[in-house]
Amino acid sequence: MEEEYINDVDKDFKLCIKLEKLLTIFYYLSVILSLTLCFKYNTILCVALIIIHILYIIADTINDLIFKNFAENERRKTLLSNAYGIELTDKKAIGYYNNNEKNSLKKLGVNIFESSFFTKNNTNIMVKQNSVKFIIDVILWLIIVLMMKDKNVTLCITQSIFSSEILIGYFKLLYFNNKVNGVYNKLFTLFITNKYSSKNKSQLLEYSFEYECLKSSNHVLLSSKNFAKNNVKWTTDWEYIKNKIK
Repeated sequence: MEEEYINDVDKDFKLCIKLEKLLTIFYYLSVILSLTLCFKYNTILCVALIIIHILYIIADTINDLIFKNFAENERRKTLLSNAYGIELTDKKAIGYYNNNEKNSLKKLGVNIFESSFFTKNNTNIMVKQNSVKFIIDVILWLIIVLMMKDKNVTLCITQSIFSSEILIGYFKLLYFNNKVNGVYNKLFTLFITNKYSSKNKSQLLEYSFEYECLKSSNHVLLSSKNFAKNNVKWTTDWEYIKNKIK
């Protein structure tokens, strides 16, 4: 019989994902307008490009400061509620965390270990996907630079393709992926290699806080497509690892 799965926090993250999709639309609109300006300069198109940039910055800021923070905060509440058996929120997370540890701190640690496992697998794929996109953007930019004679238009196009938000987002993902892999490796050593004991409580708290700080400060949304495509394999791999925890 299939286990019940309810995760009310998914709804909060879905709103963040919708805003991310809107940002993607703004990005491609800016690229299309920039390419159009390559062949024919138009004042109206330049104004439209500036407006799109402003809308992008506003939507990105709102998503980062309000919606992503709210979703992460609700997720942390369900994490602690599951580990310590208390209700910090009315939102349910049934079947999201699935270890049967009795000790609350260890249960919290295994939950973080599981989360870091799925996160690092997802971001490993995301890094490859975004690197391909970044390379294509560089090639596109080089073609435009070679074609355009008007330096002002070239500068405008460069700003569209390599806006600060796009560059920061890419390098933030690289940083986040590297750090999450580091946390996962530390937790693997703690639970599997060295066999966790009560004397390792401080290390467990350190790694758990490090992971949660990474998620709350970087605001990287994981790919739902990657998760859906690989969930069965990742779950099987995680169960194999979890069964080694003593």
